[in-house]
Amino acid sequence: MSHAVVTGNNNDDDASSRRYHASKYDIWALGITVVIGGQYISWNAGLAAGVMANAIALGLTGTGYLCLTLSLAETVSALPFAGGAYGLSRVSMGYFCGFLVGCCETLQYIIYTSSSVLVLTDMLVVCLFPGITYFAIKPLLWILIYATILALHLRGHHLFWRTNALLAAVSLAVLVVYIGGSLPTVHFSQYAGGPAWQFRGGGAAFLRHLPLTAWFFVGIESLNTVSNMVARPKHIIPFGQVACMLTLLVTSASVFFVAVSLPPGVASLATDLVVLNAGFTTMLSIPAAAATALSIPATFATIYGFVFSYSSILASMAASKLLPSHLAFHHPTYQSHPVAAAAGSALGLVFCAVTTAASPNIQLYNVCMTFGFLANVAQCWNFLYFSIRFKHVPRTFHSPLGVGGAVVAIAVSLVQLVALLGFQE
Repeated sequence: MSHAVVTGNNNDDDASSRRYHASKYDIWALGITVVIGGQYISWNAGLAAGVMANAIALGLTGTGYLCLTLSLAETVSALPFAGGAYGLSRVSMGYFCGFLVGCCETLQYIIYTSSSVLVLTDMLVVCLFPGITYFAIKPLLWILIYATILALHLRGHHLFWRTNALLAAVSLAVLVVYIGGSLPTVHFSQYAGGPAWQFRGGGAAFLRHLPLTAWFFVGIESLNTVSNMVARPKHIIPFGQVACMLTLLVTSASVFFVAVSLPPGVASLATDLVVLNAGFTTMLSIPAAAATALSIPATFATIYGFVFSYSSILASMAASKLLPSHLAFHHPTYQSHPVAAAAGSALGLVFCAVTTAASPNIQLYNVCMTFGFLANVAQCWNFLYFSIRFKHVPRTFHSPLGVGGAVVAIAVSLVQLVALLGFQE
């Protein structure tokens, strides 16, 4: 386990002193940046299975991610790896399986980013070209989105973390305004559909829509990839990761309750492009296009955060000779991985193009989460292996759920995989 942290040539003391070291707040904010956009979009399609069914699914998925987060926090408090899941997987499962786990996690983040880019593109079209269908402009918007984010990542260092803090603050503030400002018009019994919308379609519908609740939490596990940018990762990352997960649990429950309790009702909400639109149009008396614009920062933030995550993993795998060495290039001044970020983004553009051309035959999100839940199982297995074989390694954080929490997270991930592989149309 020699590749605990991927670093550049930081032997120069002056360069090291100028390097930005992320704080607990930065880690918390990065988690918000990566995840919070998923609470704005797409999860509402799961309401087709019923409001109560979706609430149960949200509770199940949230429990799984909480258990996963606590397990990962303990792992990183003892053995921080900048490369995410693949580092320990090489030890617990073998070199080849570790490589496969790394590929699963990387593909999950690249594909999830592509899915978010497609949604952000639709938002921009709604805001900038209402009522007009310009198919030719969408690829240009994809390129513009990726290019903007790559430019911010290329400079890395202080700019990356300042931008991250700003995106997290804006994204969370918009959500707080939505929740607080909508409370006067919340009426669950009137707008949540009543008995007819509690459970719809039986168990098959529940499982078909279960993976959509992962939109609320996916990406929280990626915080382990930031170890090389933190001065004391064993202390700072667990705190930021757990604090972020608790924040997400509160916001997810609040957003879900408020969203299903607003006019015009759950039947309309289930097909909306942007979940928050109904609340903002009612609260601020603005058109739908203007309301959609309020969700753009959080969706952009999600893409911004995931590009960092997959570039870190690609660079770490390349440094371990699992991928071409060029991907491991670490900018000595900006502390970024520009080659890895560009390569992952280029593949993301391919996924955008293929999905658009093949739609609706390819469900990008389902492919993404299949890789994601496989990686989650591997990470929990790593925790179990670590707990048994490396009891002697000191930790700064202990999961209050211990081995049982990891087992629960594995069970939830396996149920999600069954839903993805056996119950999708």
